[in-house]
Amino acid sequence: MAFKRKARGYVLGMNANPSFRSWGKPLAVASPAKHIAEALPENAWNRVPEGDGTKGPKLHDWAFLDLADLDADDFDAAFADLWTRGLLICSNIADGDLTFFSTWCPLGATLEKRVTVEGASLRDRR
Repeated sequence: MAFKRKARGYVLGMNANPSFRSWGKPLAVASPAKHIAEALPENAWNRVPEGDGTKGPKLHDWAFLDLADLDADDFDAAFADLWTRGLLICSNIADGDLTFFSTWCPLGATLEKRVTVEGASLRDRR
């Protein structure tokens, strides 16, 4: 994937059906994104603003699962360091609808940073 070779992180929207697998992480997962979200404990969710709307901050509940830390060198990247593949989940606080994102970011990227990247990509698509 070109993004991985150029040290560019991404947040890619997807539906609830793809299976996600973790390896080398304390929370082992291997199931569709929707099932993973349904099994998350209450404390996995954080209310984070996605940006400003016409009536103030747009708030959603977010959860992030770190699925694997990968050495960028393994992808013939022009850079080194560990990057994280993950699953970002957004829950609409009004109706509970879930939205899912696959992520690729530098190790240690915060939930807030991932949400900001997702919000920026959404604005770019409009």
